[in-house]
Amino acid sequence: MTKSRDSLQEVINRACVNLGVTVKDLGVNLTFDISDLGDLEEVLLGVSETGDDSAISGACFMAGAYVGEILRRAGGGEWTMSTDGVATLQLGRTGDKIFPMEKVRKFVQNPAGESLVFYTQALMARNRTGA
Repeated sequence: MTKSRDSLQEVINRACVNLGVTVKDLGVNLTFDISDLGDLEEVLLGVSETGDDSAISGACFMAGAYVGEILRRAGGGEWTMSTDGVATLQLGRTGDKIFPMEKVRKFVQNPAGESLVFYTQALMARNRTGA
């Protein structure tokens, strides 16, 4: 593994730790399980209601890292940086490249149509079957 990939994984790991510490104060205990995502959606909706673009951006990055890590830990994969500087996750079995941080941003903009729970469930199922 190259140093740049190691560094990206370290950034992802730190984002997940920081998210866990932040939401623990709100009574949410993250365990890298898909069952955490309903609570995480509620936290994101609360952050979005503040209207603070910086807080929303940070929350989207941390939550995206967390969603990606649920997927990576469940089915393998590797974080990479796209040519335009966006963190992507290449899933283990299917090789699909996904953009979890962008998915979280879409959820914040349209919570009714962009469920993180459904997204993660669908990708986990797809990655299990390789289809």
